[in-house]
Amino acid sequence: MWTAKDITKYFVTTCETCNQFNPRAAMKAGLGGFPVPDVPWKEIVVDFTDMGADKRVERKQYLLVCVDPFSKWVEAVPTKTKTGKEVKWLTREVIPQFGVPEIIRSDNGTHFSNDDLRLVERMFGIKHKFGAVYHAASQGLVEHANRTIKEGLTKVCADTNLTWVEALPIVSFNLRSIPNATLNVSPHEILTGRKMPCPLTVMPRDSTLLLLQHANMNDVSEQVIEILHRDQPEEPTPVAVDSWVYQKVHKLHWSEPRWKDPYKVAETTTHCVKLWLTENMLSNWIHKTHYSPAEDPAGWTVNEVRADLRTSVPELIYNPAEPEPQLEEDLP
Repeated sequence: MWTAKDITKYFVTTCETCNQFNPRAAMKAGLGGFPVPDVPWKEIVVDFTDMGADKRVERKQYLLVCVDPFSKWVEAVPTKTKTGKEVKWLTREVIPQFGVPEIIRSDNGTHFSNDDLRLVERMFGIKHKFGAVYHAASQGLVEHANRTIKEGLTKVCADTNLTWVEALPIVSFNLRSIPNATLNVSPHEILTGRKMPCPLTVMPRDSTLLLLQHANMNDVSEQVIEILHRDQPEEPTPVAVDSWVYQKVHKLHWSEPRWKDPYKVAETTTHCVKLWLTENMLSNWIHKTHYSPAEDPAGWTVNEVRADLRTSVPELIYNPAEPEPQLEEDLP
Protein backbone atom coordinates (compact mmCIF):
# COMPACT_ATOMS: atom_id res chain seq x y z
CA MET A 1 0.00 0.00 0.00
CA TRP A 2 1.30 3.43 -0.95
CA THR A 3 1.60 6.06 1.76
CA ALA A 4 2.20 9.78 1.33
CA LYS A 5 5.78 9.32 2.55
CA ASP A 6 6.41 6.49 0.08
CA ILE A 7 5.00 8.52 -2.80
CA THR A 8 7.12 11.56 -1.94
CA LYS A 9 10.30 9.50 -1.55
CA TYR A 10 9.69 7.67 -4.82
CA PHE A 11 9.09 10.85 -6.83
CA VAL A 12 12.19 12.52 -5.35
CA THR A 13 14.50 9.56 -6.03
CA THR A 14 13.22 9.02 -9.58
CA CYS A 15 13.07 12.64 -10.72
CA GLU A 16 15.34 12.75 -13.78
CA THR A 17 16.10 16.47 -13.54
CA CYS A 18 16.96 16.28 -9.83
CA ASN A 19 19.20 13.26 -10.30
CA GLN A 20 21.17 14.95 -13.09
CA PHE A 21 21.55 18.46 -11.66
CA ASN A 22 21.53 18.08 -7.85
CA PRO A 23 24.78 17.50 -5.96
CA ARG A 24 25.05 13.82 -5.08
CA ALA A 25 27.40 11.89 -2.86
CA ALA A 26 29.71 9.67 -4.88
CA MET A 27 30.48 6.11 -3.83
CA LYS A 28 33.06 5.63 -1.09
CA ALA A 29 35.97 3.52 -2.25
CA GLY A 30 38.14 3.26 0.85
CA LEU A 31 41.89 2.73 0.77
CA GLY A 32 42.87 0.45 -2.09
CA GLY A 33 46.02 -1.19 -3.29
CA PHE A 34 47.27 -3.44 -6.05
CA PRO A 35 48.46 -6.99 -5.29
CA VAL A 36 52.05 -6.86 -4.08
CA PRO A 37 54.59 -8.56 -6.42
CA ASP A 38 56.93 -11.03 -4.76
CA VAL A 39 60.04 -10.38 -6.89
CA PRO A 40 61.60 -7.31 -8.54
CA TRP A 41 60.44 -6.26 -12.02
CA LYS A 42 57.53 -8.65 -12.08
CA GLU A 43 55.38 -5.54 -12.59
CA ILE A 44 56.20 -2.03 -13.75
CA VAL A 45 54.22 1.20 -13.57
CA VAL A 46 54.82 3.83 -16.28
CA ASP A 47 53.70 7.42 -16.80
CA PHE A 48 54.59 10.65 -18.59
CA THR A 49 55.12 13.86 -16.66
CA ASP A 50 55.25 17.31 -18.25
CA MET A 51 58.29 19.38 -17.25
CA GLY A 52 56.75 22.54 -18.72
CA ALA A 53 57.02 24.23 -22.10
CA ASP A 54 59.16 26.99 -20.56
CA LYS A 55 61.61 24.35 -19.26
CA ARG A 56 62.15 22.65 -22.63
CA VAL A 57 65.78 21.55 -23.07
CA GLU A 58 67.11 20.23 -26.37
CA ARG A 59 63.46 20.23 -27.50
CA LYS A 60 62.69 17.80 -24.67
CA GLN A 61 59.68 18.70 -22.56
CA TYR A 62 58.46 15.40 -21.07
CA LEU A 63 59.82 12.70 -18.80
CA LEU A 64 58.84 9.06 -19.25
CA VAL A 65 59.08 7.40 -15.82
CA CYS A 66 59.06 3.68 -15.02
CA VAL A 67 58.91 2.32 -11.44
CA ASP A 68 59.31 -1.20 -10.07
CA PRO A 69 56.73 -1.60 -7.26
CA PHE A 70 58.83 -4.19 -5.41
CA SER A 71 62.21 -2.46 -5.18
CA LYS A 72 61.01 1.11 -5.90
CA TRP A 73 63.76 1.35 -8.55
CA VAL A 74 63.10 4.30 -10.88
CA GLU A 75 64.04 4.60 -14.54
CA ALA A 76 63.40 7.91 -16.31
CA VAL A 77 64.19 9.23 -19.79
CA PRO A 78 63.61 12.74 -21.26
CA THR A 79 61.41 12.79 -24.39
CA LYS A 80 60.42 15.40 -26.98
CA THR A 81 56.81 14.26 -27.25
CA LYS A 82 54.26 12.25 -25.31
CA THR A 83 53.48 9.62 -27.96
CA GLY A 84 53.65 5.90 -28.56
CA LYS A 85 56.95 6.42 -30.41
CA GLU A 86 58.61 7.43 -27.14
CA VAL A 87 57.12 4.46 -25.27
CA LYS A 88 59.27 2.16 -27.43
CA TRP A 89 62.02 3.05 -24.95
CA LEU A 90 60.51 0.40 -22.67
CA THR A 91 61.23 -2.31 -25.24
CA ARG A 92 64.67 -0.94 -26.20
CA GLU A 93 66.09 -0.21 -22.76
CA VAL A 94 64.04 -1.42 -19.79
CA ILE A 95 63.12 -4.94 -20.90
CA PRO A 96 66.64 -5.89 -22.15
CA GLN A 97 68.17 -4.56 -18.91
CA PHE A 98 65.73 -5.87 -16.28
CA GLY A 99 63.82 -8.65 -18.02
CA VAL A 100 60.27 -9.12 -19.26
CA PRO A 101 57.61 -8.02 -16.74
CA GLU A 102 54.37 -9.92 -16.34
CA ILE A 103 52.26 -6.77 -15.97
CA ILE A 104 52.56 -3.17 -17.17
CA ARG A 105 50.32 -0.59 -15.45
CA SER A 106 49.59 2.83 -16.90
CA ASP A 107 46.90 5.43 -17.41
CA ASN A 108 44.51 5.37 -20.37
CA GLY A 109 46.55 7.67 -22.60
CA THR A 110 46.73 6.77 -26.30
CA HIS A 111 50.53 6.70 -26.03
CA PHE A 112 50.23 3.57 -23.89
CA SER A 113 47.65 1.83 -26.09
CA ASN A 114 49.47 2.01 -29.42
CA ASP A 115 49.86 -0.92 -31.83
CA ASP A 116 53.66 -1.22 -31.41
CA LEU A 117 53.45 -1.69 -27.64
CA ARG A 118 50.50 -4.09 -28.00
CA LEU A 119 52.56 -6.19 -30.44
CA VAL A 120 55.46 -6.45 -27.97
CA GLU A 121 53.08 -7.31 -25.12
CA ARG A 122 51.44 -10.02 -27.21
CA MET A 123 54.82 -11.50 -28.23
CA PHE A 124 56.11 -11.65 -24.64
CA GLY A 125 52.79 -12.48 -22.96
CA ILE A 126 52.69 -9.20 -21.00
CA LYS A 127 49.37 -8.07 -19.53
CA HIS A 128 48.67 -4.34 -19.77
CA LYS A 129 46.36 -3.02 -17.07
CA PHE A 130 44.97 0.50 -17.36
CA GLY A 131 44.00 2.64 -14.38
CA ALA A 132 40.70 4.38 -13.78
CA VAL A 133 40.04 7.50 -15.87
CA TYR A 134 40.19 10.92 -14.13
CA HIS A 135 41.79 9.26 -11.10
CA ALA A 136 45.54 9.87 -10.91
CA ALA A 137 45.74 7.96 -7.62
CA SER A 138 45.33 4.75 -9.62
CA GLN A 139 48.97 5.29 -10.63
CA GLY A 140 49.92 6.62 -7.20
CA LEU A 141 53.35 4.96 -7.11
CA VAL A 142 54.61 6.55 -10.32
CA GLU A 143 52.88 9.86 -9.51
CA HIS A 144 54.88 9.93 -6.25
CA ALA A 145 58.06 9.17 -8.22
CA ASN A 146 57.27 12.05 -10.61
CA ARG A 147 56.95 14.45 -7.70
CA THR A 148 60.15 13.19 -6.05
CA ILE A 149 62.12 13.52 -9.29
CA LYS A 150 60.93 17.09 -9.84
CA GLU A 151 61.78 18.05 -6.26
CA GLY A 152 65.27 16.58 -6.69
CA LEU A 153 65.80 18.28 -10.04
CA THR A 154 64.77 21.63 -8.54
CA LYS A 155 67.45 21.41 -5.85
CA VAL A 156 70.22 20.06 -8.10
CA CYS A 157 69.56 22.67 -10.79
CA ALA A 158 69.54 25.46 -8.20
CA ASP A 159 72.90 24.34 -6.75
CA THR A 160 74.73 23.51 -9.99
CA ASN A 161 73.07 25.62 -12.74
CA LEU A 162 72.65 22.44 -14.78
CA THR A 163 69.63 21.90 -16.99
CA TRP A 164 67.09 19.35 -15.78
CA VAL A 165 68.21 16.94 -18.53
CA GLU A 166 71.81 17.16 -17.30
CA ALA A 167 70.76 16.87 -13.65
CA LEU A 168 68.55 13.80 -14.19
CA PRO A 169 71.36 11.18 -13.78
CA ILE A 170 72.33 12.74 -10.43
CA VAL A 171 68.75 12.59 -9.17
CA SER A 172 68.40 8.99 -10.42
CA PHE A 173 71.57 8.03 -8.55
CA ASN A 174 70.13 9.58 -5.42
CA LEU A 175 66.80 7.73 -5.71
CA ARG A 176 68.50 4.37 -6.21
CA SER A 177 71.09 4.65 -3.45
CA ILE A 178 69.10 6.11 -0.53
CA PRO A 179 67.27 3.61 1.73
CA ASN A 180 63.51 3.69 1.40
CA ALA A 181 61.76 5.06 4.49
CA THR A 182 59.34 2.12 4.57
CA LEU A 183 61.65 -0.73 3.56
CA ASN A 184 64.81 0.63 5.26
CA VAL A 185 66.93 -0.57 2.32
CA SER A 186 67.80 1.11 -0.96
CA PRO A 187 66.47 0.00 -4.36
CA HIS A 188 70.04 -0.84 -5.39
CA GLU A 189 70.46 -3.08 -2.36
CA ILE A 190 67.20 -4.90 -3.12
CA LEU A 191 68.24 -5.61 -6.70
CA THR A 192 71.91 -6.47 -6.16
CA GLY A 193 72.13 -7.58 -2.52
CA ARG A 194 74.72 -4.93 -1.70
CA LYS A 195 74.80 -1.21 -1.01
CA MET A 196 75.57 1.08 -3.90
CA PRO A 197 79.26 2.08 -3.79
CA CYS A 198 79.44 5.68 -2.63
CA PRO A 199 82.34 7.84 -1.38
CA LEU A 200 81.80 6.87 2.29
CA THR A 201 80.36 3.36 1.80
CA VAL A 202 82.35 0.59 3.54
CA MET A 203 82.35 -2.49 1.29
CA PRO A 204 83.61 -5.98 2.32
CA ARG A 205 86.68 -6.98 0.30
CA ASP A 206 87.60 -10.50 1.49
CA SER A 207 87.04 -13.80 -0.36
CA THR A 208 83.67 -14.36 1.29
CA LEU A 209 82.10 -11.39 -0.53
CA LEU A 210 79.79 -13.50 -2.72
CA LEU A 211 78.57 -15.52 0.27
CA LEU A 212 77.89 -12.37 2.22
CA GLN A 213 76.02 -10.84 -0.72
CA HIS A 214 73.91 -13.97 -1.17
CA ALA A 215 72.99 -14.09 2.53
CA ASN A 216 72.27 -10.38 2.59
CA MET A 217 70.07 -10.68 -0.51
CA ASN A 218 67.94 -13.33 1.18
CA ASP A 219 67.56 -11.18 4.28
CA VAL A 220 66.64 -8.12 2.23
CA SER A 221 64.07 -10.03 0.17
CA GLU A 222 62.39 -11.44 3.27
CA GLN A 223 62.32 -7.99 4.87
CA VAL A 224 60.78 -6.35 1.79
CA ILE A 225 58.13 -9.04 1.34
CA GLU A 226 57.15 -8.84 5.02
CA ILE A 227 56.75 -5.04 4.93
CA LEU A 228 54.87 -4.94 1.62
CA HIS A 229 52.35 -7.53 2.81
CA ARG A 230 51.84 -5.92 6.20
CA ASP A 231 48.57 -4.13 7.00
CA GLN A 232 46.91 -4.74 3.66
CA PRO A 233 43.61 -2.79 3.44
CA GLU A 234 40.35 -4.68 3.53
CA GLU A 235 38.76 -5.04 0.13
CA PRO A 236 35.46 -3.17 -0.13
CA THR A 237 32.38 -4.84 -1.56
CA PRO A 238 32.20 -4.33 -5.34
CA VAL A 239 29.14 -2.88 -7.05
CA ALA A 240 26.82 -5.55 -8.39
CA VAL A 241 26.92 -6.32 -12.11
CA ASP A 242 23.71 -5.23 -13.92
CA SER A 243 23.02 -2.54 -11.32
CA TRP A 244 22.66 1.10 -12.40
CA VAL A 245 24.82 4.13 -11.63
CA TYR A 246 25.12 7.81 -12.57
CA GLN A 247 28.48 8.86 -14.01
CA LYS A 248 30.05 12.12 -12.84
CA VAL A 249 30.52 14.92 -15.39
CA HIS A 250 34.09 16.22 -15.06
CA LYS A 251 34.11 19.16 -17.47
CA LEU A 252 31.04 20.88 -16.11
CA HIS A 253 29.38 24.14 -17.12
CA TRP A 254 27.10 25.71 -14.53
CA SER A 255 24.02 25.20 -16.75
CA GLU A 256 24.73 21.53 -17.49
CA PRO A 257 23.90 18.39 -15.47
CA ARG A 258 26.37 17.21 -12.85
CA TRP A 259 25.65 13.53 -13.59
CA LYS A 260 25.12 11.63 -16.83
CA ASP A 261 22.04 9.47 -17.32
CA PRO A 262 22.17 6.12 -15.50
CA TYR A 263 24.29 3.40 -17.10
CA LYS A 264 24.21 -0.33 -16.52
CA VAL A 265 27.26 -1.90 -14.83
CA ALA A 266 29.00 -4.39 -17.12
CA GLU A 267 32.15 -5.33 -15.17
CA THR A 268 33.25 -4.56 -11.65
CA THR A 269 36.20 -4.73 -9.27
CA THR A 270 36.53 -3.62 -5.67
CA HIS A 271 37.24 -0.02 -6.71
CA CYS A 272 36.21 0.40 -10.37
CA VAL A 273 33.46 -0.43 -12.85
CA LYS A 274 32.99 -0.60 -16.60
CA LEU A 275 29.67 0.65 -17.93
CA TRP A 276 27.58 -0.13 -21.00
CA LEU A 277 27.65 3.18 -22.92
CA THR A 278 25.63 1.59 -25.72
CA GLU A 279 24.50 -1.95 -26.45
CA ASN A 280 27.92 -2.77 -27.95
CA MET A 281 30.29 -0.23 -26.35
CA LEU A 282 31.98 -0.42 -22.95
CA SER A 283 33.52 2.47 -21.05
CA ASN A 284 37.04 2.58 -19.61
CA TRP A 285 37.47 1.66 -15.96
CA ILE A 286 35.76 4.28 -13.79
CA HIS A 287 36.72 4.74 -10.15
CA LYS A 288 34.10 4.44 -7.42
CA THR A 289 34.45 8.08 -6.48
CA HIS A 290 33.25 9.08 -9.97
CA TYR A 291 29.81 7.47 -9.95
CA SER A 292 26.73 7.36 -7.75
CA PRO A 293 24.01 4.71 -7.29
CA ALA A 294 20.89 5.04 -9.44
CA GLU A 295 17.47 3.47 -9.48
CA ASP A 296 16.65 0.94 -12.19
CA PRO A 297 15.18 3.08 -15.02
CA ALA A 298 12.93 0.16 -15.90
CA GLY A 299 11.06 0.64 -12.60
CA TRP A 300 7.67 2.26 -12.06
CA THR A 301 6.78 5.32 -14.11
CA VAL A 302 4.78 8.22 -12.67
CA ASN A 303 1.68 7.18 -14.62
CA GLU A 304 1.98 3.60 -13.36
CA VAL A 305 2.17 4.83 -9.76
CA ARG A 306 -0.92 6.98 -10.28
CA ALA A 307 -2.81 4.08 -11.83
CA ASP A 308 -1.82 1.83 -8.95
CA LEU A 309 -2.97 4.43 -6.46
CA ARG A 310 -6.37 4.74 -8.14
CA THR A 311 -6.97 1.00 -7.96
CA SER A 312 -5.48 0.21 -4.56
CA VAL A 313 -6.34 3.25 -2.42
CA PRO A 314 -8.97 5.32 -4.26
CA GLU A 315 -9.89 7.20 -1.07
CA LEU A 316 -6.45 8.93 -1.18
CA ILE A 317 -7.14 10.47 -4.58
CA TYR A 318 -8.65 13.93 -4.31
CA ASN A 319 -11.47 14.61 -6.76
CA PRO A 320 -12.30 18.34 -6.94
CA ALA A 321 -15.79 17.52 -8.34
CA GLU A 322 -16.79 15.91 -5.05
CA PRO A 323 -17.78 18.11 -2.08
CA GLU A 324 -15.27 18.30 0.77
CA PRO A 325 -16.23 16.25 3.84
CA GLN A 326 -17.61 18.26 6.76
CA LEU A 327 -16.59 17.91 10.36
CA GLU A 328 -19.23 17.21 13.06
CA GLU A 329 -18.96 20.68 14.55
CA ASP A 330 -19.72 22.18 11.15
CA LEU A 331 -23.01 20.28 10.81
CA PRO A 332 -26.28 22.15 11.70
